Amino acid sequence: MLAKKVQGAGGVGGAYPTGPFTHVFTGNQGGYIAATDVSNPASLSQTSFLSGFSTLRGLRVDRSTNRLFACDLAANLRAIDVSNPNSISQISSKTGYTSSRFLDLDTSAKVAFIDNNSLKRLYAVDVSNPASMVDLSFASYVDTHHMGTYDQTNKILFRTTFSSGKIQIFDASNPSSMALLINWAVSGYPTGIAVDEANQVGFFANWSLGRLDSFDYSTPGSPSLLGSVSLAYYPQGVAIDTVNQVCYLANETYDRIHAVDISNPSSMSDLGFLYDATNLDSVYQLALDVDSAVLYCANKTVTGRGITSIDVSNPASMTVLDNLATTENDRAWSIGGL
Repeated sequence: MLAKKVQGAGGVGGAYPTGPFTHVFTGNQGGYIAATDVSNPASLSQTSFLSGFSTLRGLRVDRSTNRLFACDLAANLRAIDVSNPNSISQISSKTGYTSSRFLDLDTSAKVAFIDNNSLKRLYAVDVSNPASMVDLSFASYVDTHHMGTYDQTNKILFRTTFSSGKIQIFDASNPSSMALLINWAVSGYPTGIAVDEANQVGFFANWSLGRLDSFDYSTPGSPSLLGSVSLAYYPQGVAIDTVNQVCYLANETYDRIHAVDISNPSSMSDLGFLYDATNLDSVYQLALDVDSAVLYCANKTVTGRGITSIDVSNPASMTVLDNLATTENDRAWSIGGL
């Protein structure tokens, strides 16, 4: 099978091979990290969980090492062993990232990128030895972070700043000396962001203007907008399928999943949306298994929703496969697949 690639924001990112997923992991508002068996996407079951953290504001799964890295609002970066999803365990934690949000993970260099929004610093952290994580460097910024993603191939890091209307682009080719390339002002409030590494084209959810915007970053220090497509207001998480050229957006306020044809980034088209009042509520982050054509959705703020699996084999006619709601995966802020 050809390796397939996917990008996403807030839950899965970094163009990881997509599967098929056997498990997904969620981090929630209550401070739980939960493992869910998704080997049958139509019949989800929770296998284990960890508790005792504060709100989990981002996680990434390194499928090459069976390690999960997450951050919480108590200023910790946490390394989790997920090699046995029936009994996940914390390897270590590292403090120092107040009001933290996790951006992404360089899976080849084993470097995690995490914010300290209080100090307005972006840290590169060596996680090659998860039992002893070490700060390599930090880059200062002005506007606080909302979501982010990382281009593994070109070593470029992206952050969105929401209400200040900026996308910040960093050169992370040398994690010991990161450089802010541009604090790029865009129209509206950018939230979720994902990139097509091969073509160096990015896509971001425009929360306040209700659309998906695309941009060219072939010259990372001088990006340029390519196009936009109007959707409902308030999209958040984004995941893109670079094989089939479809972008999926989570709309938190309208409880929808949107699908957009991105085969021509300068002239994108809306394929339609999924609305399911029973299984979707405050949809926030997405993890996409391209090989299985299944999208996993984290429902953020309403108890009783948890994780939803969605058949996206026909993006113009998406259907819900199952929903799993437990104490440990309700009110999920982040999601990622193994």
